[in-house]
Amino acid sequence: MKPSLTFILPLLILVLSSCSSSPVVKNINYVNNSEQSFIDSKINKQAVISEKDKRLLNDILNNLFLYNGLSDEDLIKLESYIEKDYLKKVSLPEIVTAISNNTKLRESGKLEISYLTNKINKEYLIESLLKKNYPFEVSFDSGYKIDANLVDSKLKYFCSSLMDDQRALIENSIFSSNQKSESKSIIVYLKKYEDIANQLREKYPNNKFELVENLEFEDFTKKVLGIDASLSRHQDIQNLDRNIEIKNSPRKRKDFNKIYFILDHETGKSIIPLFRSYALDIDFYATNEILLGISNIKQMNDFEGVFIPGPNYFFKDIGKKGNISSLKKELDRALIDDLVIIERVSQSNFSRIDLLLNTGKVKYRKNSCLERDLTLWKISLDDLTNRS
Repeated sequence: MKPSLTFILPLLILVLSSCSSSPVVKNINYVNNSEQSFIDSKINKQAVISEKDKRLLNDILNNLFLYNGLSDEDLIKLESYIEKDYLKKVSLPEIVTAISNNTKLRESGKLEISYLTNKINKEYLIESLLKKNYPFEVSFDSGYKIDANLVDSKLKYFCSSLMDDQRALIENSIFSSNQKSESKSIIVYLKKYEDIANQLREKYPNNKFELVENLEFEDFTKKVLGIDASLSRHQDIQNLDRNIEIKNSPRKRKDFNKIYFILDHETGKSIIPLFRSYALDIDFYATNEILLGISNIKQMNDFEGVFIPGPNYFFKDIGKKGNISSLKKELDRALIDDLVIIERVSQSNFSRIDLLLNTGKVKYRKNSCLERDLTLWKISLDDLTNRS
């Protein structure tokens, strides 16, 4: 018999009957790296699982919730893991729903899509379609137009572009908490992002805005943090008596508690380590824009400790690949892959379904645009390169 939901459902019904309640999913804006990932949270930590089975189970759950297409072998293996109690009982209702949705997608016939786009996006579309376990027909002669700049484009079905979603999360996280506080934020930006900075300036005029105008990054950092004034006072005191050596630890200004960097990758990788060296107790924020130029996950070390919009599971998957052309290309592929999944969901006549996409969680509701439910997480190279 071909494995399907009916193949695994009887076992799940028996297991679920012993569960007292269904899990409650909470929306949160901040995820500490010490917390379990979405996939890890489904696994029973009390069970004795070999490293090989743990990796395989993670891969199956990843494919299950990201709707990458479950094979017959995946379903059989998943059944065996449930029998061995490798999964938390409280997670099984969610797993049952995901299996049912995956099965419906797989059995819903041929996917037909039409797009107008450039050569590289066509390649990403074909690449994504070939990974799926269902037939498809694609045309590039007509249809919905996909812009070349995917991260800043409002793709079909979505309410906003990925970068706009990320900027909205950071804006809400930074400024909403500072409205009733004496502490303010500093926004460090490049000229090419001046429109974004000006929009924030109009809404939050009491914060400090600093334009990066030249390559003297160390002097700029000291000036913004107020360290140059501290050093100047020390030098004036030292000049009073050259025979006495006066030790000094430069002190930064204390009228702010957050810095939002609106920079590109080249500037960010040079300037953020300088700010971090002088201001360890300040929270730093940036969108994925600042990471687009990295070609290896280890290069994120330049941005250690910066809060960025998630999901962190996307970056963990990138970490497993080793060297990549650039993070921008990986994000572009992810966005196209998300688009293909939503096309499949739409043509499968789902009225509602919750999806874990490459670029964030969404609640698909027929005839409504999609809003990404993003979280902020602090970049940690140790967390991203942990293979266990």
